[in-house]
Formats: sequence, C-alpha cells, structure tokens
Amino acid sequence: MPSSLLMSGFDLRVVDLPEQARLLLAPRPQLALEDPKKAIAQALAEPVSGAPLSDLVAADARVTVLIDDLSLPVPPPSHDPRADMLEVVLAALQRKGVRPAQIKILVANGLSRQWKGVELADALGEQTLAAHPVTCHDAEATAQLARLGDLDGVPVEVNRAVVEADLVIHLNVVSIPLMAGTYPVICGVLGYKTVHGLVTSGGRPTRLPPWLVDLARA
Repeated sequence: MPSSLLMSGFDLRVVDLPEQARLLLAPRPQLALEDPKKAIAQALAEPVSGAPLSDLVAADARVTVLIDDLSLPVPPPSHDPRADMLEVVLAALQRKGVRPAQIKILVANGLSRQWKGVELADALGEQTLAAHPVTCHDAEATAQLARLGDLDGVPVEVNRAVVEADLVIHLNVVSIPLMAGTYPVICGVLGYKTVHGLVTSGGRPTRLPPWLVDLARA
C-alpha cells in the first residue's frame, strides 16, 4: 500500500508505507445497544465479578459516585453514556433507600480545569443535576482534601468525597487502555501537592506506591 491514513496522537496523518507493510486494524465496533439503560441495570445486578450493587450498599451508606474526566473520549460522543449510567445508578440507590443528602457526585478531573455548570448539564442531563448537584475535583482546594499521611516527605491528599464514603461507584468510559484500570480513579482525585511530589522526584519520574493504587480498589 503506497499510503495510508493513520492516527498520530489526536491527529490524522497520511504516511507512505513500504509494500511489505502490514496494517493492523482495530476490531470493528460493536452494534449499538437497543436499550442502554436496561443493559446498565443488568450490569449492576449481574456484574462480571463481585457482588451486585444492591448487596454493596445499605440505606444509611454514604455513597460517592465518581465520574471520570469528561474530556475523554475524543472525539466526544453525541450522547455521553455516563448520563445513562448516572441515571440508572441513582435510581438503584433510591430503591435501596439511600437519601440524596447521602450521595455525592464528583467529576474526577484531576489537574484539568473544572467543568462549568452548563457543560455538566449538557453531558449528564439537566434533570439529573437539578435533583443531585455535581461538583468537580479541585486539586488546590485544601478544605476538600483529606490528608492520609506522608510518603518520603510528600503529603498524600485525596478528595474527601472518596475517603469519607462507605462506597465509591466509578462511572467510566474506556477510550484507551490506560483508562481501563485504576488510573482515572487515583489521578482524578489527588491533590496538587501529591501529584507534583509523586510524579517528580529530583527531576526523575517515579511510580505511584502500591498502597495508593489499592486505595482505588477498596
């Protein structure tokens, strides 16, 4: 093939390829779900592993619904599936007797900018936001952060909504492999001082400690 259109980061480039080159394509996308909300409810009731949501939450539980950064996926979907996820999850919590005052909805935007109200309403639905306020993580708001301790002199600070909850429900759209694990949970709710201290150590990159990774799995 003399040339081909390839992705390079977020850009499309026309490149010349040698004749012996093999082009590996991604799998074809699956067909759209006929009833997305029904599929989401079924996933909560019959998860691939672990107990169903109904067994994990009690009526007096403090629940934080964590939504990954709305800047992904790229390009953005015409209808964000996290809006359906959030609606189904809130309905399930209501059936369990969890009061709205016990529920916090947090966008885990990490060090990215906070989303405006009109943007949140557009992505997650005006009716949902009218009944359940949504806040964005602020990595510099000390009052919103809980300090868990220190690691090699670096303060470990995480959003209080995650630390003080009895149950954290993560609503995620996997657009790249990196977003399939605990990465968006951890990096989305850390304080600025923690991110700065853990990512750079004497100018050299370092890994997140295993116990901090476990925080996202708890």
